[in-house]
Amino acid sequence: MGKLERYRKKINKINEKIIKLISKRNGVSLKIGEYKKNNNIPVLDLAREKEVFRKLDELAVKYNVDKKMVRSIFSEIIVGSRKLQK
Repeated sequence: MGKLERYRKKINKINEKIIKLISKRNGVSLKIGEYKKNNNIPVLDLAREKEVFRKLDELAVKYNVDKKMVRSIFSEIIVGSRKLQK
């Protein structure tokens, strides 16, 4: 196996880990949705989302990852979480 193939194999393993973590996150989002429904709390919480993005920006800087990319990825994840919670 060549060097490029080994790198690609590592990327594939990382991709699987990311997908597993998104699945775990979705499970927690479903529980949050149930809690919100049972307690008449709206799904959309802009203050919470603002705090999430603030923390994501910090983590992006900490790990030297482009903040715009992180925000773009998590925007999609958060939209998906809102859908799960409804």
